[in-house]
Amino acid sequence: LACYFSMIVAWDAMWFLWNPHFGVKRFKKSEVWWFRHWVFGVPAEYPMGIVVSCAVYLAGAWADLGARAVVWARYIGVLFGCVVVSTLLLSAIRRVRQGRHDSESNFMNKPG
Repeated sequence: LACYFSMIVAWDAMWFLWNPHFGVKRFKKSEVWWFRHWVFGVPAEYPMGIVVSCAVYLAGAWADLGARAVVWARYIGVLFGCVVVSTLLLSAIRRVRQGRHDSESNFMNKPG
């Protein structure tokens, strides 16, 4: 259940970040109007989902709370890292493709 709540956040963020009609530049309150409340530059539902994920994960771990908190933090760190790395790679791929498209259209439009 804890993974479910964190994966919802990651999945939703990746939908915006990977979507060619949104991307990183348009992922903001003025563009994503259906999320009414934003915290730290992300929809308020994202940090809330992470908090709920942590609470669910730690709920049954009163005896070994510290060790379980470290495991959960590592999981969230890896998940967040995967979202960031995949978004950076996708952005690089899009820049390369756009550069190819620009150079092809420049070649086609040259006189002579």
